[in-house]
Amino acid sequence: MHHNKQGVRRRLIWLPLALLLISYHVHLSHVASHYFSPRNDNQYPANQSILFADAEGSAKLLLRAAQTPRHILDEPLDEQIEAERCKRYNLNYTGRQIRRRVFYGSLIADDSWHPISISALENYGIFHSASFVESNRTQMLYERELRFDPFSERLKVLKSGMFGPSTRVTVDYYVNENKWPRDLGREHHQRSLIIKRWKDNGMAIDDIGYLADVDEIFTRDFIRAMQICEVRQFQHHGNCKNPKISAGALVFEGAPGCLTQ
Repeated sequence: MHHNKQGVRRRLIWLPLALLLISYHVHLSHVASHYFSPRNDNQYPANQSILFADAEGSAKLLLRAAQTPRHILDEPLDEQIEAERCKRYNLNYTGRQIRRRVFYGSLIADDSWHPISISALENYGIFHSASFVESNRTQMLYERELRFDPFSERLKVLKSGMFGPSTRVTVDYYVNENKWPRDLGREHHQRSLIIKRWKDNGMAIDDIGYLADVDEIFTRDFIRAMQICEVRQFQHHGNCKNPKISAGALVFEGAPGCLTQ
């Protein structure tokens, strides 16, 4: 959870790898020295031709679907539908007429176009903004080439309207040649840039911050519930560690040697 100078609190929906942010506080004044924000805020026209960048095979099918403009069918607010939605998650609907805005944030690197497209398809038209951060080095400090640089077609794909016709998409770049921080500390350092971007995008007291990796995706129905239902965790205004929903899931690990006939 992050406080700005005015003490404004944001509701956070955090996924597993983001949970350590609670115990790792980063001063934005220090982060600023490793922060490069390009002039990449203008969205590309939603009616442009489909872009594929370096996608291949089935990823092209997903990108085509994600970039195809369409109506946001669940945008109109129906009180009966919302009450039933809230009930599915043991929550109450008390007649709220304005949905909480959702500010999405994720680190991005060599992620496949498959999870990127699936995330865009599942959340089409929901996010107020989608803020990505890419680093020029890995957590272990190995140098890597920026994939979504300001002049790349990959960046054009992200900003093609695939996350929604009104969703503002940005990619900021974390460039830090120092040996500190490293490992998960470097990851947390990068994520703090997302918080800065949320503030720059106008996040307010009643908004939701959705912090995750690209391949960590809540269902659309659940996010819609978070926007409209009465959520107990969002009411802890006196303690900045409490206004959040944390997700967990079963993790299956395996190797080719585990396969059997």
